[in-house]
Amino acid sequence: MYLLNCAVHKLCDGEWRKLLKKNLSQLKRQRQNEKRRLRNRNLRSKLRGNLRSAREAIAKDVASDDTKTKVADANSTIDGMVTKGLIHRNTAARYKSRMMGRYNTLLKKAEPKEEPLPPVTPEVEEPT
Repeated sequence: MYLLNCAVHKLCDGEWRKLLKKNLSQLKRQRQNEKRRLRNRNLRSKLRGNLRSAREAIAKDVASDDTKTKVADANSTIDGMVTKGLIHRNTAARYKSRMMGRYNTLLKKAEPKEEPLPPVTPEVEEPT
């Protein structure tokens, strides 16, 4: 860090840091950063947990209401994290797109496959 003040600039690294920490605005900034770091850490953990549970539910290959609920919760959590500024909106779009792609593939597998009807041959009447 380049400092213009010659007196502070000549101090060794640890000493000028102590001077900065005595500044009230710097102390307040440190307190704010610590609170935000802890809050973001908690929210990031919640996001990862919801994503993990949704991915595990999809990986079980069972299209149930539980899976649907977990996917919806994960999508909601992702949107909330974008609103709070924890992740970028493009990152959120990527997460949601991949998860919904896997979920839709699961739903297609779970749908009962309709067997095609055999072709109908017209009955030909025999001349009498």
